[in-house]
Amino acid sequence: VFKCARIDGKIDSLCWSNDGKLLAAGTGYRDGAEGFVCTWNMTQDSPDQYMSLNAIRSRPTLRFGRTYALSFSNDGKFLFCGDTVGSIWCINLESERIVGLLQNHNDIVYDLCLHPNGTSLYSVSLDKTIAVIVIPEECGGVKGARDSYQQHAAAA
Repeated sequence: VFKCARIDGKIDSLCWSNDGKLLAAGTGYRDGAEGFVCTWNMTQDSPDQYMSLNAIRSRPTLRFGRTYALSFSNDGKFLFCGDTVGSIWCINLESERIVGLLQNHNDIVYDLCLHPNGTSLYSVSLDKTIAVIVIPEECGGVKGARDSYQQHAAAA
């Protein structure tokens, strides 16, 4: 068992990267309503050597809700975070910047699941919906995938 000094309340979500090198935890900043996400490099031999890589929290200029759902991109470069207000945030882990906002729900996002081919993200919400989201390029998506999906949907 290891404890993160940066998280001072209950942890609402936990997620491994596909390669098993990164672990992410989602919660509320100071156990409140504003979002807070931490990631760790888990390639060390013992818990006291695990290195905290990122700590991203809601700020006055960019607010996001408490984080209830997490999913890494297939390459581990992006982290998708579902929050209490129905938004899904895409964080570029290298720059520690939020690079995308996906708004497909109007209540708590409880789970996120990336398609194995990495082109779409599935989410479920307390609003009783399942959203299928074609991942935009700025969040690691395939160039032209959104256009291809829209053309396919229009033809159906």
